[in-house]
Amino acid sequence: MKVGPVLDTVEQLVEEQSLDLVKSDNTNVLDITRDLSISKKNEIQHLKEVLEKAERHNLQIRARLELIKKGRQQSPVTEDALQKLMGEMQTHKTCSG
Repeated sequence: MKVGPVLDTVEQLVEEQSLDLVKSDNTNVLDITRDLSISKKNEIQHLKEVLEKAERHNLQIRARLELIKKGRQQSPVTEDALQKLMGEMQTHKTCSG
């Protein structure tokens, strides 16, 4: 057996193995990119839902305050009730914000 053809075969096998590793690395990068993209999209969707919930809660508090203001004009409402609602609104604003 001649050494030349054996070395050529070994060189070819090493090159093929190197190409397989590059292909594997590219596949891993694509998988990671896809997984990261999906994760970020899910995170964005979750944050949108949290924001919508906070906006609905804020509207409810504003509506309650309007009712209290209108009721206050028609009949006296304790200052404590109004302060409590204002405190809730501030607490919610601080927590969501």
